[in-house]
Amino acid sequence: MIPLRYLTSLAFWLIFTAPAFAQIEVNPYIGLATGSQEVQLPGPTDIFETYTGDHLLAGVDLLFGAGQLAPLAGIAYRPNTYENQAGRAYSDHRLSLPLGAAYRILAADFDLNLVFHAAVVPGMFWGDDPAGDDRGVDWAARGGLTLYLGTVTVGGQYYWNLGEDPLEITRTNAFILTMGGRF
Repeated sequence: MIPLRYLTSLAFWLIFTAPAFAQIEVNPYIGLATGSQEVQLPGPTDIFETYTGDHLLAGVDLLFGAGQLAPLAGIAYRPNTYENQAGRAYSDHRLSLPLGAAYRILAADFDLNLVFHAAVVPGMFWGDDPAGDDRGVDWAARGGLTLYLGTVTVGGQYYWNLGEDPLEITRTNAFILTMGGRF
């Protein structure tokens, strides 16, 4: 038999921590970057070749609290694929952790809402590495706007690359259109 003090502690914990769980808003999303990115990679004859590609994005943002201004944390994954005119391919991947704040125009319990967000986005980079360099933390920033339509979300995010990438011809700044959900 379970002692009464354990049952009382469990009941107390469930009653008083339930509101804390209700204060976390989960926003999973997928996105596509507009435009194309380019990198220059050394070819077989040590002549640099230009590769162009598109970027996808998948992630989850968590907003904490029911207030209009809420801390934001999340995780995002960007698989980047590139191809040159000869058909050779190159890919890299970036896993990042957005940390910032979000501002809801209306209170959190409205089904129709507009949410502005800004975050610093530290992350890591891996994939084909023709240059042989160790990049460490990949720093970026993000700002955006998300429209809540019930449980469906649509929005846009603008990514600023804060670090230098020796392979990039054009900066990795990108406007990303997103679609997702809200729970």
